[in-house]
Amino acid sequence: MNNKLIISIIESIYIIYMFNYFKTKIALDHGFILNLFKIENGFFKHLVNNGIYKFESPENMICPFGHFISWFIGLFLILRNYIPFLKKINKIIITIILIGSLMNINAFVYLLPFFLYENLYN
Repeated sequence: MNNKLIISIIESIYIIYMFNYFKTKIALDHGFILNLFKIENGFFKHLVNNGIYKFESPENMICPFGHFISWFIGLFLILRNYIPFLKKINKIIITIILIGSLMNINAFVYLLPFFLYENLYN
């Protein structure tokens, strides 16, 4: 295995873990995007900060859509090492992930190490 594939696997595991299994008491998102676009669908609904930053017990702050899409992001990160077309559109996909993560500030913060690495080394 080459280094890029190993790093892609580590990035995939990190994203899937943070979006599906990581729990925290801190909600950074204020629900601005949810309110702006009047999103009330349960698929995009996530815990938001309503003036209280800490919850009683740790919770996963990512919506069901984030849980679902994290698996596709992980798959993309691995497949880009094997499919030349995916390598060509890598920057576009990373930019789309960045824009999408802004729907939930917790997701954006979780992805900061990923974005920094991708920006510096790819």
